[in-house]
Amino acid sequence: MSSVISSNISDILANQLSDINTELGGLREAMNFFSDQYDNFKKCLETSAATIQKLQTKNDQLTLEVKDLTMRLNLTEQYMRESNLEINGIPEHKTENLVNVIGQLAKTVNVNLLDDDIIQVTRVAKLRNNSNRPRTVIARLRTPRQRDILLAAVQTFNKKIKKRN
Repeated sequence: MSSVISSNISDILANQLSDINTELGGLREAMNFFSDQYDNFKKCLETSAATIQKLQTKNDQLTLEVKDLTMRLNLTEQYMRESNLEINGIPEHKTENLVNVIGQLAKTVNVNLLDDDIIQVTRVAKLRNNSNRPRTVIARLRTPRQRDILLAAVQTFNKKIKKRN
């Protein structure tokens, strides 16, 4: 009887161990699957982190480049405007010739300014539409020196004739 009991216990244990081995095999497969998934996520995260770092570096470079280009654009715009003269208070007429108006202003203040010295004259839009003041006149002269001479002559003229400013 003891051999039968031993045999039954051995069979039961063998069946139990076989079930445990099967479950352990399943757990190993699950652990391998999760390990592979973890490795894939880790690789994906490392790739994403590298991409983010590259993009941040490129963004910093582009930000510096935009800053540099903005500064260069501002300098270029200032250079383009260095010969401009802004005149306020000239009454507006439908048939006005602004080149002649600038020429007459130059004659009044005793500055020899030829029509060829005036590159462009235009009126600009009002800042406030409800204002009764005439629009500002912008005149582009050939050189900044001519602009400075005209401005100095206007200041001298205004100092001499204080009543007619």
